[in-house]
Amino acid sequence: MRPLYVNTHDKTYLTADGPQLVIFDPDNGETRVPVKNINTVQVRGRALIDSAAILLLANNDIPIVIAETKTRKNVLILPYNHYLPKYHREQRVILKSSQNIDKYVKWLETQRMYQQINVINRISPSLQINNQIGDGNYQQWIKTRRPQNLSAWQAVKSSVRLLFRSIITEKLMKAKLDLHLGGYFRRVNFGLVLDVALILDPRVDEQCLLFFNQKNWQLLLQTKNDGNFLLTDAGHRNVVHRFENKKAQLGDEIERIIDDYFSFLRELRI
Repeated sequence: MRPLYVNTHDKTYLTADGPQLVIFDPDNGETRVPVKNINTVQVRGRALIDSAAILLLANNDIPIVIAETKTRKNVLILPYNHYLPKYHREQRVILKSSQNIDKYVKWLETQRMYQQINVINRISPSLQINNQIGDGNYQQWIKTRRPQNLSAWQAVKSSVRLLFRSIITEKLMKAKLDLHLGGYFRRVNFGLVLDVALILDPRVDEQCLLFFNQKNWQLLLQTKNDGNFLLTDAGHRNVVHRFENKKAQLGDEIERIIDDYFSFLRELRI
């Protein structure tokens, strides 16, 4: 199963025909995709999605992610389930006391530091950090390597982050975890998704650095009327291609984090 990427133009339309998702595009005509072959739908831009398509995807537990290119606003549509997720009660042990919350935050920060060290060692192997690194030092390391124009960096990072959050959501749903029960991001929608995304944010930085290490990366960005940058269609394909090449490895890492998360929950209950 793979994500379905829909790079939209005016009058792009999604509907359903039996077990197939049907995409009508003015440039490419009609495309039919069996829903059994996809695990998420990624829409870039604006598209008309009718209720038949939404119901087909919801009945198969397939989330829809929509990235609005002009404003960088993102939408996540999930199947509705009025039952609590399987491990909701187990997850609530984190919120049982301020001591448990503090332990969880420390666990999350340790997981994040582990990602930071691995990214630094892959991008700058001469440094070879083996012990620990402060978040401030990591941010300074990033600052010296990203482009000076912060808008260009943010344009790429917002697209990469969306791809990461999509696979994180998929993995957490399959693990029967409550997506909204975060310990770091508390009392917000998709709190646990944001918690795991914070852990993996150094890997987002890594993919952004690789993007800007390309020759002529400027050709993959365009300037909006307000002076900020936006990925071109070719730039978006470039980001997606890199993400897909690393997706299996990233999926394994998310599974490891989920396993560690369950181990942490068990330790809190002892």
